[in-house]
Amino acid sequence: MNRILLMLFVCLYPASAWAQSVVGSGVVRGRVVDQQGVGMPGAELSLENPGMGVTRSFLSTDDGVFEITGLPPATGYRLHATHQRYLDWDSKEFEVLAGKQSSFDISMRPQDSATSSSDTPADVQLDNSLLPVGVALSQRQLQLLPTQQRRWDSLVLLSPVTSIDYTQNAPAIRGDSSGNAYFTDGILTTNTYSARRTVAAGPVSQDAVQGIEVLAAAAPVEFGHGKGGAVNVVTRAGSSQLHGGLYEYFSNNSLNATDRYALGNQLFGKRNQFGFNLGGNVPRTKLFYFTNLEIADGHGQRLNRITNPLLTDSTGMTVDSSTCTATAVQCAAATRFIQNQMNVLVPRSERTISGIARLDYRRSDRNTFNLSVFATQARSPLGLQGQAVSANGGLLDNGNTKQDTQYARLEWISAPTASSTNEMRLGVFQDRIATLPTTSTLSTGGIGINLLGSSIGANNQDSGIMRERRYQFVDNFRVSVGAHTIMVGADITRTRDWIDMLPNAKGTYYYNSLTSFAQDLASSAGKNYTEFTQSRGLSLRRLPSSEIGMYAQDVWKVTPNFQVTAGLRYSKQYIPKPTAWDASYYQTRQIKSPSYNADPRIGFALKANERTVVRASFGLFHSMQSGELLDALFTGNGAYQPSILAYPTQTGSPYFPNSLTARTAPSGTGNLMYESGKPSNPYTRQATLSLEKALGSGFTMNLGYVGSRGLKLRTAEEVNIATTTKKVTYTILDEDGSKDGTYSTYFYRYRQDTTRAHVYQVTNGGSSWYNALVAELSKKMTHGFTAHIAYTWSHAIDDIGSPLIVGGLPVGSSANDFRADQGNSGNDQRHRAVIDWTWQPRIIKSESAASRFLLNGWELSSVTTLASPLPATAMAIVLGQQFSGVPSAFANSLTGGGGWQRVPFLPVNSLRGDNEYSVNARLARPLPFTERFTGRLVFEAYNLLNSQFNTSVNTAAYTVTNGIFTPLATAGTGNGSRGYITGSNARSLQVSFRLNF
Repeated sequence: MNRILLMLFVCLYPASAWAQSVVGSGVVRGRVVDQQGVGMPGAELSLENPGMGVTRSFLSTDDGVFEITGLPPATGYRLHATHQRYLDWDSKEFEVLAGKQSSFDISMRPQDSATSSSDTPADVQLDNSLLPVGVALSQRQLQLLPTQQRRWDSLVLLSPVTSIDYTQNAPAIRGDSSGNAYFTDGILTTNTYSARRTVAAGPVSQDAVQGIEVLAAAAPVEFGHGKGGAVNVVTRAGSSQLHGGLYEYFSNNSLNATDRYALGNQLFGKRNQFGFNLGGNVPRTKLFYFTNLEIADGHGQRLNRITNPLLTDSTGMTVDSSTCTATAVQCAAATRFIQNQMNVLVPRSERTISGIARLDYRRSDRNTFNLSVFATQARSPLGLQGQAVSANGGLLDNGNTKQDTQYARLEWISAPTASSTNEMRLGVFQDRIATLPTTSTLSTGGIGINLLGSSIGANNQDSGIMRERRYQFVDNFRVSVGAHTIMVGADITRTRDWIDMLPNAKGTYYYNSLTSFAQDLASSAGKNYTEFTQSRGLSLRRLPSSEIGMYAQDVWKVTPNFQVTAGLRYSKQYIPKPTAWDASYYQTRQIKSPSYNADPRIGFALKANERTVVRASFGLFHSMQSGELLDALFTGNGAYQPSILAYPTQTGSPYFPNSLTARTAPSGTGNLMYESGKPSNPYTRQATLSLEKALGSGFTMNLGYVGSRGLKLRTAEEVNIATTTKKVTYTILDEDGSKDGTYSTYFYRYRQDTTRAHVYQVTNGGSSWYNALVAELSKKMTHGFTAHIAYTWSHAIDDIGSPLIVGGLPVGSSANDFRADQGNSGNDQRHRAVIDWTWQPRIIKSESAASRFLLNGWELSSVTTLASPLPATAMAIVLGQQFSGVPSAFANSLTGGGGWQRVPFLPVNSLRGDNEYSVNARLARPLPFTERFTGRLVFEAYNLLNSQFNTSVNTAAYTVTNGIFTPLATAGTGNGSRGYITGSNARSLQVSFRLNF
């Protein structure tokens, strides 16, 4: 009760300022004053954009405040103000950006004033409201900046406090790639099933995008559904003139460099991307339309390598059979089996078809309706692989992935009164991912095989279908009263995940030596493996869930230069209950919906002078329970989809290479998962502080701080280990084989329940910390030149960096003490600077053919990234039983308790890759064929200087045998140079031609 009262107090107490941005559209706001600076009520504001067919009217409040929302992002807007006995006021032409406010301080002059209104400049002022940390990208930037394969999501990285999570192949915001939300025109278009990564599902073609708003921190209350950042894409709308274009982008292997780990093979092949767009106005109506259709077709290769230092020679070219002590025949057979999978080129082809249609009916200045429909089909034989070269297998026989994404959105923007607006949106979203089964070409059939961390068996056991469908209703009402602008809203979603999949259905064998694998490979009744895992049971499940969000916000313009606000978002999630459970564990019979989430958002903005604005904010942001975690709780309760962990010594364990077929798991092999009694949704506390200053000559500087504290992050605790007092001591050797020290730890010898294997309790035991200093310098366009520099110094820390188990949950390394794993995050990138600029020079003023076709009109742009390396954690390879006469609850574990096998005496994420120095460049030549038809020839280069860098390293740092840590010389050496878009950061070139009218 006290917490509820506190939240209400924070909501109502006017002590903050928040940008009253509108999801998916722009805002024009400001204040009308007389010459003494007193607010003028009843001023008539008229906003027009003839090219977009937009006309909006508004009356200023008693304090002279006005706010016009729901504006389609575009250039060509003009603002007009009138008042009795005062001269009319007119602005210059300006651009409205998605999610951004164009602020005006309008000073009206009496009709008898010596200065006419035309002598009064009306430039856009520095915005004196609390803006979210991030960037707002205009259509000009989308058109002129280089973007690989026309993937707009790569431009998210222009924002401060962002980086790339190469492990999940997704953008990370404030060090987090799993808690972000992606929207299209204000509708959530993220597949929320995954707990590991969040990306835009079936992203809209970049040619259909009008603008992008990246909210990296301090997002307003309209944005929910994630504890991280938010990205909103605004689609293009039609204009009053017929316009369109045809385009094609082309790249092939002759234009690209070779990946440093591709052994001289050119993996890219070729890629064509072509499409058209058409927009305009239906004659003699107020109906505007826009449509885009795009097809991308690519062919190339991937390289399956095995560079495991415990298994191959130093070059990764041959199997190191010197460690094999089986018979010569057995060793030779195992060597051939592995060698046939090394350095194998795997064909890859992809094909994507996407289309969008949008209708805008601008009935009057009080009512606008728009409807948009989008669909895409993506096909890729290798699935969603984000790497060109695999360092440890996993690319063979990987099946076909088909992804079909559709959404539809209907919006009504109305102005019930002259000082209020209402936005109502209804969205339907569906994402279907199907992985088709393949027949393994290996002699061992469809089973998985993991040898010393390398995948040498079948890799497509997770064939099946995952479909998510979501209905969403959003309504926002805004009204200006005096010096206040009040907004109340609701956001209601209904999601249904439909999964028909049985992961690891045929099972996976794990081996810790070439010898033991060779012995089993030669026998049809071998049990020399370390452990065996498999899932069985029902493959089909339906998981519906609902979320209700309500929010309110008040922006109070205390003085013309000081603005405060208060906001609160309340959300509640409802999830289904299991219909079957394990009778031995009462906890498995229910899955509780987490309690309510109350997210206050507070801050202030002070305009110290005409050139300086100070901003600060604080807010809470919750994430709902993912479909993947809900699925894991259903399938992990022992009734729906039992999974097993078997050791070869256990009764009923399988003989290699067989699978278990019995419905009942052998005693002591069944895993279980259930939720703690009082679950909570994870959330972050975000704080920002910034100083924005106009420097003159079009330059603006912004200095700031961003802090984020993650709390109640989801974790999995192993509860099937008995309390122990047994301590063991390991010996640590140096590179010369001499004793370098010791490491002591408690050792868990027994299980609480001997009829079970792992029993995981899902808790909220994780935490994270993110602190960043941000410096930005922006250059407003003059003489065709504009630039933006964003530098971020950051430090990301967490205690959940371990590999994720089912449900996207981390497990600790030390008996559920996650604090023992606290250290640098896997996305801890200390320095990152991104420089983007565009230049359209006019060399001479002549209008001759030579100047139009040769000298003038060139377009040059670049995105340069300078970044420090991302870290990795040193791992211990535990080989067999460590101490004679000391049993372990779970084998091959440093503590006997299972969990994360990191090197315990080294800091988390102590290994580092390479610095990134990459330059993406674009050169374009417009070709004015006629006044109506123009062409554009474009050359783009990505990583122009081919400065390839390691994004992953060998993490095997020690082998552990008989209680002795032995170092590996290859620890920390590079083994991958991945790229976000193409799977490689080797230089690539792209040529395109466009015909516009």
